[in-house]
Amino acid sequence: MIAPTLEQIACTVGARAITEFGIDVSRLHWDMTSMSVHGAYPVEDQDEQYPVISYGHPKDRRVDLKQVQAGLAVSVDGSIPRLVFRPEPDDAVFFDALRRIHSVTLDAHALRAVAEGGLDRAAQEELDFFNWCPSPREWWQLAHTPDGEPVGIHIPAPNPSGPCVGFIGVVPEQRGRGYAYDLLAECTHYLAERGAEFIAGATDQRNFPMAASFAKAGHPVVQERVHFLPASQH
Repeated sequence: MIAPTLEQIACTVGARAITEFGIDVSRLHWDMTSMSVHGAYPVEDQDEQYPVISYGHPKDRRVDLKQVQAGLAVSVDGSIPRLVFRPEPDDAVFFDALRRIHSVTLDAHALRAVAEGGLDRAAQEELDFFNWCPSPREWWQLAHTPDGEPVGIHIPAPNPSGPCVGFIGVVPEQRGRGYAYDLLAECTHYLAERGAEFIAGATDQRNFPMAASFAKAGHPVVQERVHFLPASQH
């Protein structure tokens, strides 16, 4: 029976995880949930060493059923990180990642660059923009899974108007797993830790996945911008 030592086991595993993954525990969010059960479950038949099943305020509003409650503590950075971030001094590595990212894209400017000059042109235009931004070169970040698989890049790149999300990109084979949000969150944290009091970001209207990530992160839509091209360039 592990019940008598369950709390000790949980604390030991938690402490090891904090050490192994470098989890920031300076601030924690505690959340509770409940699971309704069918049956009488009289109090006298229950063991105090286990969660007690009783009436309460269930999440599913089934006040006619008893419930068991469970709590979850989450650290300020979202608990165990799904991605590992690091700078990369070699522009060729970013160039290759950008080529992969733009091989399947919803961004109009990238699609236009690919149509006119191929993936190399699309990747180079992004690199030119990164270098134009006044942020330090070492701010450019690659993202990998804990197993070392490449996921994407994020560029915290203040422009002349102020701090902004310069670029978020996920390689095609890693999409559909919510990594764009992880990249955006890391980019936001990176800028905030360096004094940013507001952070701007932008995406194409047709790029619904990235727009959803901005919305999830709490970015309000404050303006829309339209790019016009000469008729000869259509």
